[in-house]
Amino acid sequence: MTRREIVEAGRRYLGTRWVHQGRSRSGVDCVGLLVLVARDLGIPHQDVRNYDRRPAGGELERILAEQLIAIPHQEVGIGDVVALEDRESRQVCHVGILTDGARPFALLHAWIRMPERIQKRGVVEMRLSEDWKKRIRTAYSWPGLEP
Repeated sequence: MTRREIVEAGRRYLGTRWVHQGRSRSGVDCVGLLVLVARDLGIPHQDVRNYDRRPAGGELERILAEQLIAIPHQEVGIGDVVALEDRESRQVCHVGILTDGARPFALLHAWIRMPERIQKRGVVEMRLSEDWKKRIRTAYSWPGLEP
C-alpha cells in the first residue's frame, strides 16, 4: 500500500455528509473516514463505536496508538494521520489524513463546522492552516505502508 493509495481512498469520500459514528458513503465522521479507508484498502483495523462527540480522557489517542504507528511530527508525509486537540479541553478529539492538496499539506477529514461565515459539514480537503497545525498533538503512519 502506498501513500498515494491512502489519499485516493480518502478522496473517494469527498462530499460525504457528516454523521456522528457514520461508516458509509451516506454519512461518516472523522474516525469513520479512517475506518472506511482502512476497510477499502484491506488494512487490518478494529472499528470503535459508542463514543461521545466530545473528548473523553485520551480514549481516541489510545485507540490510534493501538492501531497505527506513532511518528514524529517532523517525519509526516502525505497519507499519514494526524490527531488534533480541542481548543478548549486540549484533548484529542479529531483526526484527519494529510494530503498534497496544498503546500506543504492539506487535511482530508470529516468535519462539522457551522459558524456564520463558514459552512462546511462533511468530508472536505482543506489547506492545513497554522491554526490546524497548532492543534496537531500526535501523528501516525499506517501499518504496511511502503517506503
